[in-house]
Amino acid sequence: MIVLWTNHYAEGRPHGFTNIPHIIWGSGGGYLKQGQYVDAGDTTNNRLLDTLISAAIQDTHTIEEDFGDGARGMLDVVRSGK
Repeated sequence: MIVLWTNHYAEGRPHGFTNIPHIIWGSGGGYLKQGQYVDAGDTTNNRLLDTLISAAIQDTHTIEEDFGDGARGMLDVVRSGK
C-alpha cells in the first residue's frame, strides 16, 4: 500500500515542477524505501510518479516509465532494489 501527500507545484513564485515535497507512507509491497528523507535533486516529479505507479501495479509485472512531461524512467533513489 502507498499513501501519498504532496503539492502540485513547488513553493515559490515560479511554481516549477522540481523540488516538490512528497510524503509517502508505505512501501508498495517492498518496492519503495522506507523511513528516509530523500533529496532527488532537480528531478522532475514525473519520474517519482513513474516509480510510485510502478510500485502500485507491480503485481501485473509491468512498469510505468512514460507518465507526464520531462525525463522518462524511474527514480532509483526511492526504490528499495527489491
